[in-house]
Amino acid sequence: MQNKRVGVLQGRGYHNYLYQNFLDKFTIITYKNPRKLLTDLRNGTVDAIFANYLSVLYLEHQYPTYIKALREPINVGNGLGIAALPDNQRQVDQINNIILQLESDGTFIKLYNYNFEFID
Repeated sequence: MQNKRVGVLQGRGYHNYLYQNFLDKFTIITYKNPRKLLTDLRNGTVDAIFANYLSVLYLEHQYPTYIKALREPINVGNGLGIAALPDNQRQVDQINNIILQLESDGTFIKLYNYNFEFID
């Protein structure tokens, strides 16, 4: 990847990971906007992007002519979660109830199968 340009979204764990581990290996181009990142990948302004593995698999599924995902994911971070202040318990309860509803009525599985049908 020497002399290559790698695009990454600003403010994400992937951004910090690249700067801490690969600063001298290639040029890191930081983006605030994911659409601009994808546009620049498509038009050759960047040679590659470093992003969430499932997001990249989804993009590869949608745009197979110009996006190819590496088949060996790199683990960065520990997942994601929803955080709220104790004063927002009502909103936390609403979120939890919606998640439970999506799971119990089959909507979650339908969405998962539709959006991630490409995952082996």
